[in-house]
Amino acid sequence: MKRKILSIFAALAVAVSLAGCQSQEPAVEEAVEMKVVEASESGWTHEQVSEVTYLCGKPFSLPCSLEDLPDDFEIGEPRYRDKDTVLKTYITIDGQDSGYYDSLILLNGEHVGIVYYYESGNDNIVFGIEFYPFESEGKDFVINGINQNSSFEDVKKALGNSMVRDENITAIHDYKISNSEYPEEVIRIISFDEDEVIAIAYSLFITKKG
Repeated sequence: MKRKILSIFAALAVAVSLAGCQSQEPAVEEAVEMKVVEASESGWTHEQVSEVTYLCGKPFSLPCSLEDLPDDFEIGEPRYRDKDTVLKTYITIDGQDSGYYDSLILLNGEHVGIVYYYESGNDNIVFGIEFYPFESEGKDFVINGINQNSSFEDVKKALGNSMVRDENITAIHDYKISNSEYPEEVIRIISFDEDEVIAIAYSLFITKKG
């Protein structure tokens, strides 16, 4: 991922004519209006989630390349995971168990999340992203109007009542995505008391213990 952010302001262009030189106003990126829809009681599809998900004010969808993540964030060192490593975790891609990587997401030196990805040829494909509460205007992870700082009640209002609580880990609350080519696709909310949200994640695969 590019380490250096480029200014959104273009350099002044110079138009040369017989009368002399005339500078133009710098072009500014237009702000994206974030779409919010009414949550369906029957749940979400991959296409619907993609239409209402944003990162740093821009549309965001999975899968994507690690290189495509916003330059606002710094990505930490890769940590490889599979059945033979300490955590013994893995993912299943097209019916085959596979290792994967995760890296810390840093903002101004602060650990604000984790990105999950796997190698495909010369590319690193992001299959999951997770954020913890943090304050930084314009850098939010947004799904249908809620972000990493939203309350559990706000999440339910925005994403609907199709949430399923994990039977084994009660802090995990999942919105399973239907009609997806990724059978495990999920929006995951971590909350111990169903009040404060500890983390919000979106992933195409569930990491499993080997």
